[in-house]
Amino acid sequence: MTRPPGPHSLPIWSEAGVQAVERTVERRGRADPPAPGAAERDFVVTEEPLELRVGGETLMVTMRTPGDDLDLAAGLLFTEGVISSLDQIAALRQGGGAGRDRQNVVEVVAAPARTSAATTPSTR
Repeated sequence: MTRPPGPHSLPIWSEAGVQAVERTVERRGRADPPAPGAAERDFVVTEEPLELRVGGETLMVTMRTPGDDLDLAAGLLFTEGVISSLDQIAALRQGGGAGRDRQNVVEVVAAPARTSAATTPSTR
């Protein structure tokens, strides 16, 4: 599935970002033996953290069902008021973490000469 580019589209969607959201788990703690033919394993949908970083610094962490993470990151940045347009983003890169959690990190690269709430110094 490909998406047609729009006038200000950011190529953030990719089939590589789509992944299985089910994990096999074993049933534990059953007092009764399973019925004949019953499955010993269940498929459950996972929920994992997604960290958004700007310039290597953590901007926010949210929980999500893995998959379409770059689209989620772009939408989150917009709805939280960090950006007002996709023109403010040069790139979104996934896989900046370490080890098993590396797919739970998205690095946001701001477009040159653009400002956003994420790149503007805080007045806290």
